[in-house]
Amino acid sequence: MEYKKYLIRRHLDIYAELELAKFLERRGIQVFYPFKDIGIDMLAFNGKSFEFYQLRARNEMKRYPNVYWFPIKKRELEKLSKFPNVFFILCALKRNGKFDFFKLPLRIVKKYIKLKEKKRKKEEKMFLEIERIGERNYKIRPERIRKLININSYLFKI
Repeated sequence: MEYKKYLIRRHLDIYAELELAKFLERRGIQVFYPFKDIGIDMLAFNGKSFEFYQLRARNEMKRYPNVYWFPIKKRELEKLSKFPNVFFILCALKRNGKFDFFKLPLRIVKKYIKLKEKKRKKEEKMFLEIERIGERNYKIRPERIRKLININSYLFKI
């Protein structure tokens, strides 16, 4: 238990990778890690094809409970575009120490960034913002984007 608490506090990204790998392996999906840093954190093979995963792990912000801010850099999107089947895996750590995982195709993340840039306000930074409104029920922020992207449809099924 102490080791888990240490990982969450100090190495949330590594903890998220381990938990996602366990989650996928329980579903019969093989997990691989690249030998070198190429912008891909994990590869998954479902028996038919490979998928490339870029992970983002966040816990709730103290100032904004139930809100997760996932940073997205446009340079990363360009770099990841050269790979087929790329997905952003957003790992939202809940208070009980468990994750909800979102599997967003690269094209959806690009769409979000494009929509956010259209009417970008000064306080809107390049973060993909998700707010938890109930158990396994989320909404994407800001509201004008929520109408176009239903974040719950990308939540991994348990």
